[in-house]
Amino acid sequence: MVSFVFARPSFLWFLIAIPLLILIHFLTLRSVSRRAVKFANFEAISRVTGNQVLSNNFGLLVIRLIIFSLIIFAVAGTTLWYQGEGTEFDFALALDSSNSMLVQDFFPNRLEAAKAAAKNFLDFVSSNNQVALISFTGIPTVEQELTTDHEAIRQKIDLLDIKPVGGTDLGGAIISSVNQLLQTEKQRVIILLTDGQGNIGPETENAIAYAAENGVIINTIGVGTSVGGSLFGNATRSNATAAILRLNEETLVDIAQKTEGNFYKAIDQKTLNEAYVQIASLTITRVSRNLTLHFLVIAIILLMIEWSLINTKYRTLP
Repeated sequence: MVSFVFARPSFLWFLIAIPLLILIHFLTLRSVSRRAVKFANFEAISRVTGNQVLSNNFGLLVIRLIIFSLIIFAVAGTTLWYQGEGTEFDFALALDSSNSMLVQDFFPNRLEAAKAAAKNFLDFVSSNNQVALISFTGIPTVEQELTTDHEAIRQKIDLLDIKPVGGTDLGGAIISSVNQLLQTEKQRVIILLTDGQGNIGPETENAIAYAAENGVIINTIGVGTSVGGSLFGNATRSNATAAILRLNEETLVDIAQKTEGNFYKAIDQKTLNEAYVQIASLTITRVSRNLTLHFLVIAIILLMIEWSLINTKYRTLP
């Protein structure tokens, strides 16, 4: 949304003088016309004005009105406000790649749905935003260090798969993500996507405190439903019992609240994509641009053009 703000709006009242300027223009035009008729040497007129006794060109009027308006807007201190991509954010994407992400309450499973949404997120952030990628199971792995090369991040996301290491280390994932973001002076944001089944590694509370101390915001996305799904889907195995894994919301809500972030619950692919888009929308900021100097420069250029025209093509007879 675009809007204009004026530091000295009272000067805008001078714009009501525009009709008066138009009237003066035509009165002057009429006066010059009368004097031109009295000029007896029409051959000289032809040489001077190019067969035009009087130029009734409205171009000069338009130029003068624009110059007048630009000066008024400049004096009024016009500032343009618009929505632009914020470049003051850098992100760490932390994706759970533990066995629980194979649950098929998403199609084809939680991990593949998360990968698709994470890649979609990259379409909504500025190319100037740095992004790091961390996967975590029983141990966290930095798949891609902080970079503005979003294509490299996409490729690393495509390569993500379930790790053979057991467990889910939420605390370690947070600490590794924070360590990546310590390289930047911008606002640090972690997007932690998991089913919340943290069970090993550093205490989550210690990791949260570490993030808060370093000014890192953690937005958490819970993937899964309250009902849960089977780790083996509809397959039947003679020697295996399908595990029913449900989303653990409490831990993720706690992480987000204690780091000034937000918790998003994703129950299907649509809500998962929406969660990432909402986080990306936080990087859309209101940008201001003072137009005073711009207006003055344009007004000066137009004044030079007008001066050139009235001394050449549109000059009038004495």
